[in-house]
Amino acid sequence: MMDLVEFGEYLKSIRKKKELTLKDVSNEAEISHAYLSQIENGKKANYPSSEVLIKLSRVLGIYYAELLQAAGYIEGEEILGDDKYLEQLNDERYRRSVDVVGEDEPYWTDLNNLLTLEPEITFRNRLITNEERKIILAYIEGLFAQKQ
Repeated sequence: MMDLVEFGEYLKSIRKKKELTLKDVSNEAEISHAYLSQIENGKKANYPSSEVLIKLSRVLGIYYAELLQAAGYIEGEEILGDDKYLEQLNDERYRRSVDVVGEDEPYWTDLNNLLTLEPEITFRNRLITNEERKIILAYIEGLFAQKQ
């Protein structure tokens, strides 16, 4: 996990690589210019919320999971493309679903099981790839993550 200054520098480097100004990003992400500047300069006391990270990931063209990991909401060596991470996530989610739902309940009551156990899932008649499943799982994990 990066500290707040490193996180800000990380965001700034991405923004500059994309040749975007603070104003460009703040306008598109619908966050204030001053707030974004404070984040990039490590002046905020806390990491941005998941809602702000979603907006920034969209504007900066990077995976939401990468920002979640950089901000410490998700731990792991590499979120995307890491099969061990996905296996651990599956095991943990399954254990949680059994505790909450019970083993007698159908497995599709848990969204994680739908994304990991169903051989084919489509969205608007388009097959979701395994890589997209990993991204969706990381996104969902981020939505329910607690800052550690």
